[in-house]
Amino acid sequence: MADRSLIRILERATHHVGAYLSDELRELGITQAEAHVLALLAAEGPLPVHSLVAAFGHRPSTLTSVLSRLERHGLVERRINPDDRRSFVIILTAAGTVAADRVTEAVATFEAAVSNGLTPASIEGFYATADAIMASRASRSIESRE
Repeated sequence: MADRSLIRILERATHHVGAYLSDELRELGITQAEAHVLALLAAEGPLPVHSLVAAFGHRPSTLTSVLSRLERHGLVERRINPDDRRSFVIILTAAGTVAADRVTEAVATFEAAVSNGLTPASIEGFYATADAIMASRASRSIESRE
């Protein structure tokens, strides 16, 4: 019988998404984590580092490494946060915008192919599951700080 563990199946599906993005975005020379940061910045605009940490659930040190690599590639810049001069905001450079557009296009193409045979109800069920996972992770992070 096939393993029907929700988390293990989700983890495997995530690896398939990563493999797809790796193949599609090979010419950019970026990792999956870097691709997701670029796409979020393209969608949301400049963001403070803490917002990126919260969005992806990365440890701050992991996100720092991702941002440093994106900076070295000339895809993002760190600037002093005008609202809080003790922190930084991350912005896309012109090259970063081009790369983010390519990431967004690749994700949209794959999502269209995947969702093609799904019903609206099954898509909503997936969103509900993802929301529950993220809410559980967020509440555990808060509890561990107390």
